[in-house]
Amino acid sequence: EYSKTGVLIHNGCHPSQPLDLPIEKTKCIWFIRDPLKRLISFYTYTVQFGEWQVSNASTYVNTLSLEDGIRWVFRWASKTIDLQDSAYVELFRDRYNCTEIEISQFSGGFDDSMRRMLRWFDMEVNENILKRLRRHDLSSSLKYNASNPHPHASKATSSEKKRIGEIIMADDEMRSFVQNARLRL
Repeated sequence: EYSKTGVLIHNGCHPSQPLDLPIEKTKCIWFIRDPLKRLISFYTYTVQFGEWQVSNASTYVNTLSLEDGIRWVFRWASKTIDLQDSAYVELFRDRYNCTEIEISQFSGGFDDSMRRMLRWFDMEVNENILKRLRRHDLSSSLKYNASNPHPHASKATSSEKKRIGEIIMADDEMRSFVQNARLRL
C-alpha cells in the first residue's frame, strides 16, 4: 500500500499520470538531463543497436548520412523527450514538491548526489548507507571500464559526440527544440 511510510516507487521513464499518493506525505526526486545530451545519447544509442527494441531503427539509421540519421532520430526522440518532460512538469514537479538532480552530477559526484537524496527523504546520511549505494554506481564499478563498458554506455568518442551536438545546434528546428526544452526544466 502506497500510504505506508518508506514505500519507494519507481515510476519509470514515461510517467503518464500522477500517483495516487497523499501529497503531504510524498517526496519526489526527479533526475533531469540536458536535452542536447539526451538527443546525442538517443542518436548514439540507436546507431550502436542499443537494445532489441531499436534494432530496426539502428539498421535504417546506419544507412543514412550522419546529418540525415541525426534528423531521423530527432523526429521520434524529441517526442519522447516532450512526453517525459511535460508529464513530469504537469503531473509531478509541483504536485509532489520534487527535488531535481541533474544526471551529470553523478559523474564524479555520486556521493554528493546520494547525500542530497537521503537528506530529501529525511534519512540519516552515514558511511554504511553510502557504501551500499555505491554498489549501484556504475561509473566507479570495477566490472565496467573502458575495455568492458556497461551495455548502455555510449561507445562514441567525445569528438563524435561533440560533432553530433554541433549538427543538432546548427539546425534551426533542433536548436529551437533544445532551447525550449531547457527553458521548460
